[in-house]
Formats: sequence, C-alpha cells, structure tokens
Amino acid sequence: MTLDQVAHYWPYIAVPIAAVVVMIRLHRMKKHRPMRLEMIWVLPTAMAVLCGLLLWRFPPEGLEWLWLGAIFALGGAVGWHRGRMVDIIVCDQTSILKMKATPAAIFMFVGLVLFRAALRPILEVESAAWHVRAALITDGFIVFAVGLVIMARIEMGTRALRLLHQARTAA
Repeated sequence: MTLDQVAHYWPYIAVPIAAVVVMIRLHRMKKHRPMRLEMIWVLPTAMAVLCGLLLWRFPPEGLEWLWLGAIFALGGAVGWHRGRMVDIIVCDQTSILKMKATPAAIFMFVGLVLFRAALRPILEVESAAWHVRAALITDGFIVFAVGLVIMARIEMGTRALRLLHQARTAA
C-alpha cells in the first residue's frame, strides 16, 4: 500500500477514533475532578517553548511577525473564553479545588479542529495567489493553539486562586 492510498483512507480511521475520544471525554465531564493548580503551568510552558524553538529554527519574515502576533491574540481571546467555560469550585470540607469542563468547551475544541481542517486545503491552494508562505499558515495554527492554551490556563488559574482565597478568608 502506497502513502497516497493510506492518505485516502486516513479520514475513515481518524474520524471514528476522534468520535470515541470525544464521547469518552463527554462521559468523564459529568463530575468534578481535582484541579492541580501547581501543575497548571506545565502544558502552556512546554507548548510555548516548542513554539519558540520552531519559530527560532524557521523564523518568519518581515510582516509575518505581525500576522503571528494577531493570530496569537485571537487564540488568546478564544482561550480566555474556553477557560471561562470550565466550572471551578472549592470543596467546602477540604478546601480542595475541583474543576469540571462543560460540553461547550469540547464542542468549541471540535469546532476549531473542523474549522482548521476545512480551512487548511483552501489556504494551501490559495497561498501562492495571496503571496503567503505555507510556513506562515502552519506557524499560524501553532501560534493560535499556544495562545489558546496559555490564556485558558491563565484565566482558570487566576479564577481558581481567587476562589481559593475567598474560601480561606470565609472559613
């Protein structure tokens, strides 16, 4: 089987796997789970470092930096709203933070993935006509994801700290 044949069947493999993962995540969202506030910075930091290494290894040219900045800001705005969709509570008896993502957050993520999948072939075909490098398109998706994760975690972390402080001062 050639690589082109495998690529042809890829959606028939990926879509059912993604559907199963989404169903499992939706099922697990029914209850609150412990929020490890001390670990909230790990994923955004790792993503930012990897994105920084990518941009250092293949730096954008000229005005592409402005485009990436705008894309990062857009990802940050979406991430802030995604972070607001996460329900965070403080357990009254133990003062432990617990969180529960809403199904809207998962549907938002699935929508972003579908939007990216639909937009990618259009951008790849039109990039030459628009005089945009393909690397900028790829970097844009990566920078958007980094902005989304960083701002979602900042929003969730600041809200969790505020709730924890309020619970401790009330007790």
